Amino acid sequence: MAPSPGQASLMWIWLPILAVPIVGPALVGWKIWDEVRRTISEDPLVWEKQIRAFEKKERRRPTAKGAVVFAGSSTIRFWSTLARDMAPLPAVRRGFGGAKVNDVIHYMNRLITSHDPAMVVLYIGANDMLGFGGNRPKSVAQMQQLYDTLLTRLHDRLPRARIVVLAT
Repeated sequence: MAPSPGQASLMWIWLPILAVPIVGPALVGWKIWDEVRRTISEDPLVWEKQIRAFEKKERRRPTAKGAVVFAGSSTIRFWSTLARDMAPLPAVRRGFGGAKVNDVIHYMNRLITSHDPAMVVLYIGANDMLGFGGNRPKSVAQMQQLYDTLLTRLHDRLPRARIVVLAT
């Protein structure tokens, strides 16, 4: 027997309410897995969408030259009070996902040097050394080589800028 029109409309009201406890956790789980997947990846292109979002934001509200650029992984990304904490210095927050040193090297020009900063503060490396979810931790020698590459390139592009590396 087919439901009456009143019963059918009641069903459509309750269906979304009943689906939330199932769909909500599934979406959260997928979001977490997607972040882990990108963090363990050695391909910097997995962060392209986030880098484009920074560029879009920059086009809307350009940063003053000579600012302090904070770049790196989620520690910077989730530092929501950075601008207020660094005031009166102009601070630019460029933390993304589970960034690794090679990711920052790859996006260095788009994330950092394009701002012509007076200072660069880096927090990266922890994700390179983690051994979870299939991530292969890098050795100390590998980390040294990556940091040397990044710092050399930053000094070449920004010879007057101070560069600070926060210990991981």
